[in-house]
Amino acid sequence: MDFASANCFFWYFKDNNIPTNDISKITGGIVEMSGYSANKFQQVALLVKNYSPQLKTKHEVDIQLAKCFLLKDDASFIKELKTIGES
Repeated sequence: MDFASANCFFWYFKDNNIPTNDISKITGGIVEMSGYSANKFQQVALLVKNYSPQLKTKHEVDIQLAKCFLLKDDASFIKELKTIGES
């Protein structure tokens, strides 16, 4: 989940032309310290990139940024995340 959250911010920064060097270092560190395969991290990155929560907002909130704060509590995202690498 830490990687998914950091990766979500990476995609947001990248899409908004904000430098991604520091976020890349964070995600790289998570990968380096993990026992999971690189393939699993690639699948998580794609899942995060394509994740589109159903949000009802009172103000014009940037959904791409807001989703980074929702990942850890979104049951459908967590369910999809758990299926990665099971096959």
